[in-house]
Amino acid sequence: MTHVSATHRRPPLSFIARADHDELAHIGRVIEGAVFVDGRWELERALGALLGLGEDATRPRTLDLIGHASSQGLLELGSFVIDASRSRATAFFRELADQEVLPRLGVTALRLLGCQTAQSALARATLRVLADILHVEVYGTTTMIEADHYDRDGFRDDHAHLLLGTRTIADATCAPLPVLVGVPSIRMLDLDAVPASPLSNHAPSWPRYVVTSSVAQELLGVIDRERGALMPNVKTEPMYELALPSTKRGWFHRMEVMLHGRFVRVFFDDRSPGVLFPVVDSRALDVIVGRSTAAAHHDRGPVAPHRIRFASDR
Repeated sequence: MTHVSATHRRPPLSFIARADHDELAHIGRVIEGAVFVDGRWELERALGALLGLGEDATRPRTLDLIGHASSQGLLELGSFVIDASRSRATAFFRELADQEVLPRLGVTALRLLGCQTAQSALARATLRVLADILHVEVYGTTTMIEADHYDRDGFRDDHAHLLLGTRTIADATCAPLPVLVGVPSIRMLDLDAVPASPLSNHAPSWPRYVVTSSVAQELLGVIDRERGALMPNVKTEPMYELALPSTKRGWFHRMEVMLHGRFVRVFFDDRSPGVLFPVVDSRALDVIVGRSTAAAHHDRGPVAPHRIRFASDR
């Protein structure tokens, strides 16, 4: 069984769910420098504060998230449930990856420390998805975890055998996540959940237009972001592609405009078909893109104002 290497002697970054519970409060008193957080935003602010301190990234350590787990072994940090079948969770970790937060803090592994966070199929699938996003090994627990498993430096090394890492979990043990495989009845468009990459990684045969962040917000305003559907049988080429800026400089989220501007398509995962979202007002979408062409750029150079070239024009 793979476990956290003994070379991780630098105390981990420990974040504990703020809850009205004596055991979590006790763990917080035991671990030196532990920080209590309640939800995604407090965790994000705490990590941002650490980045602002210019932490030493040359000595490796783990990022430990400590809290109770649901009946399915999904770690809970207050209102934030770490469930990779939900875009709210994956979007948070994609943002960490885009901003290179973990390497900047010297973090080489993530540990979800709650009761049996590596037991159920969904819990193990969540570990695998987070590892794919963050490019580090992610650990869960195989048994109940109590306050006695911690000391002033965090989770005790002599209990490392209770951890299970993603390098050990075989593909066959993980059930596919419903958000990534299958036909969910509804999908939400959270742009942060759409993978970002440099434009050079994808060279489409149809036109592509780069838009600014403000234009991207306008575009999202004319899309019904709550009615996405997985449509694997749509073979039509896009009219054109939009490149929406991500939080990482020079990286973009790709969005394809389909079916005469009545739908947009995004890909939440390279292994699955695209998800189509209805455009509430296709004419408004045309106007927004047309208005932005003075600043937008086609892959082969600047586009003249109000001269968008659609695939249907050829």
